[in-house]
Amino acid sequence: MGPYNCLITFAWSRAASLVYNGERDGLGFRDSVQDILGVIAAIPQEARTRLELMLTGQLANGGAMPIVKPFGHKPGHEKEPDPQEFRSDDCLWFFNAVPAYVNETGDLDFYNKVLPYADQGEAAVLGHLRRALEFNLERTGRHGLPCGLAADWNDLSEAGLPRGKPFHRVPGAARFDLLRRNSGSSWKT
Repeated sequence: MGPYNCLITFAWSRAASLVYNGERDGLGFRDSVQDILGVIAAIPQEARTRLELMLTGQLANGGAMPIVKPFGHKPGHEKEPDPQEFRSDDCLWFFNAVPAYVNETGDLDFYNKVLPYADQGEAAVLGHLRRALEFNLERTGRHGLPCGLAADWNDLSEAGLPRGKPFHRVPGAARFDLLRRNSGSSWKT
């Protein structure tokens, strides 16, 4: 996808999805964090603003609001969604978006910026990353793989597992990538 397509996606793709027929209102969490990755080089300040908005859509337990409503969002005062609405990988996309923003801008202090959680409390961006990982690790099945929470149609794998016990591929891959990128480093929280 070229830069123009990324900019249009960032600006408009979440604006009209299901809003016009009344299905939902706001920014889908995972897709919006993914959109940031395509525009950081072109519009870093706008990417940071959206990244901060999405970080404040993370809950203190490390999960995420499925939808963040930019005009009505009240960080620190949002009601936690039904646990059935949590997705395994929403906040794990921060492990792509935050380092990409820092790498592009050189703004290492971004990791120390304190932002509220959606429901209660606050933490530095690095603390938000830690909670995202902890949320995922706390929801690991007997097989040691990430549990399949609410997900898109193609996110789950059930091969060789008991019926109704799927695992989620994306968090597993994200964990592996995080460990690969940070092995041997002195990265600590």
